[in-house]
Amino acid sequence: MIIELDDVDDPRLADYTSLTDVALRRRLETERGLYMAESSKVIVRAVEAGHAPRSFLMAPRWYDELRPVIAAAT
Repeated sequence: MIIELDDVDDPRLADYTSLTDVALRRRLETERGLYMAESSKVIVRAVEAGHAPRSFLMAPRWYDELRPVIAAAT
């Protein structure tokens, strides 16, 4: 499901906006294996390796390129 967001204060962005990568890892990595993949190449490799994404955050221009990866991951 695609959800377009236009408010940086949207609570659904909390994992992306309220924590640094280090803080995110300390809070969630050990219990949920959570990490941020910040390039299409890393996202593709993670999905191909069987990782199940919690969410994707991207500019609309990246969607067409990553559509097959998103479909494979969901």
